[in-house]
Amino acid sequence: MKHQIIYSNHIGNRAIALYVNNIKVNDLIKTLKQIFQKSTNLNSYNLITKINFIIRGWVLYFNMNNCSYYRNLVKNLIFKMICKWAHKKHTGEEKKSRNIIF
Repeated sequence: MKHQIIYSNHIGNRAIALYVNNIKVNDLIKTLKQIFQKSTNLNSYNLITKINFIIRGWVLYFNMNNCSYYRNLVKNLIFKMICKWAHKKHTGEEKKSRNIIF
């Protein structure tokens, strides 16, 4: 994918379309994975405050109209990482809660 393309819209105005660099997206994903791996003993509040600064900084820096694909990719990966972290953190509690309910 090209990083910039000169295009014209339906009115005929010309503009430059900028795209996010794939290397930067991969670096963000790697740092988030490292944080999730190192923070298995943290509670959810501390984990969210830890990753909040990184995610907010990345989103504000790459706040472009043309990067919705990468934003959705990162959003889905963060959701999967949070689910995996929560499953690791609370594996024994699922069995206890099932026994109490039934």
